[in-house]
Amino acid sequence: MAALGGSQPSQPIRCGPYRPAWADIKRSASRSHAGKCEDDRRPCGQSYGISPGLESLGPSAVGETQTRKIDVRVISATNLDLAEEVKEKRFREDLYYRISVFPIKIPPLRERRSDIPELASLFLRRLRDRSGKPLSPLSPEALDRLSNYAWPGNVRELENEMQRAAALVVDGNPIGPELLSERIRLAPFMPGVMPSSKLSLKQARARFERDFIAEILKGHAGNATRAAQSLGISRQMLQRKIKTYSLR
Repeated sequence: MAALGGSQPSQPIRCGPYRPAWADIKRSASRSHAGKCEDDRRPCGQSYGISPGLESLGPSAVGETQTRKIDVRVISATNLDLAEEVKEKRFREDLYYRISVFPIKIPPLRERRSDIPELASLFLRRLRDRSGKPLSPLSPEALDRLSNYAWPGNVRELENEMQRAAALVVDGNPIGPELLSERIRLAPFMPGVMPSSKLSLKQARARFERDFIAEILKGHAGNATRAAQSLGISRQMLQRKIKTYSLR
């Protein structure tokens, strides 16, 4: 939840289960700053301090008899289904209806894969600006692996992955799939996710071969001998392909 007022830079507000939110929001608003209060998992009864403040548009300190008016705009964000949380009595119903004035649903990253290239480039540019290092672009193969991954950690996971890749890449070289985390490199092919249009036919075939070999290896618990037999190739050839595709 964020309390916005004035035009000054934002100031984070952290609210745990035993720390009142309005005290920090009041101090933040008095300086015309913005604040952020992460409050998703507070026990149902712990939200009493916030709800009356929203109703009166102002907090009151302990011992005070008058409510202090503050100029704020409240923006709440959560990755929970609050309607379900209310039904299960894990979130206060009155607080839910006070903050649910103009809800905006932002789909998870796995449902808007077209945003992945732009977000990845944004994070790399930020890293370049902070470090002063040359910007290393993503190779088409790496971008293909990023687009194929399900991203359970959403945008933060993508940002962390770009930080890892930027730390490993040699300055000026493209970021290839070998620099991505194993969970992303080895993620199974997802139906309906087409290879990047920047891939050549040879690269698209290589992608299919890599995913197919990865699935066979997984089916044989990583046993290269049995996997090679299933693929109809020699164990030595399989080992070369495993090295080529960074499957281990």
